[in-house]
Amino acid sequence: MHPDDLKAIWICHECKMKFVFHSDIEDHNDSTGHKVTEKKMLITMIPSAETLT
Repeated sequence: MHPDDLKAIWICHECKMKFVFHSDIEDHNDSTGHKVTEKKMLITMIPSAETLT
């Protein structure tokens, strides 16, 4: 499991697909050829429950 799994929402700039697992991003790169990198992804961090209380 990648350290950012379930802690961030990754959005592809090319097709606007959303991901919460890093492995899904890698699969997306392979299947679409979008070569998604951190520079081409919008990353939104999900706050922890402790932060919200």
